Amino acid sequence: MTDNEDWAGTQNNLANAYRDRIRGERAENLEQAIAAYNLALQVSTREAFPQNWAETQSNLAEALMQRATLTENIKNLDTAITLLQEALEIAVPRSPNFIDSQYAEVDNLYQAAQRAMERQAREVYV
Repeated sequence: MTDNEDWAGTQNNLANAYRDRIRGERAENLEQAIAAYNLALQVSTREAFPQNWAETQSNLAEALMQRATLTENIKNLDTAITLLQEALEIAVPRSPNFIDSQYAEVDNLYQAAQRAMERQAREVYV
């Protein structure tokens, strides 16, 4: 592992910690997570480290889905879908749990979209 790869991995881990943090403001924690994922993706590029890139893309998508649920901003869901579709292009055969985690992410995305649409429908009839 190179120093750059270690740094990107640490950024990804920091982002995971912020994404899952239960202390502080939820919105601020998610913004910190998104910023750290984006930093990691500057080093973990698709070309240089494809599997790390795909995993970080997936993590970023999860943070965006959580932000979409919090802010009810559907554009975040659209971005998450794009990130997950790109990550699925990199899936390495027999990589542990990678495909399963992607299917779980897509299921989470679908559920978040359903909740957002239900909220919008309620607002129309109120």
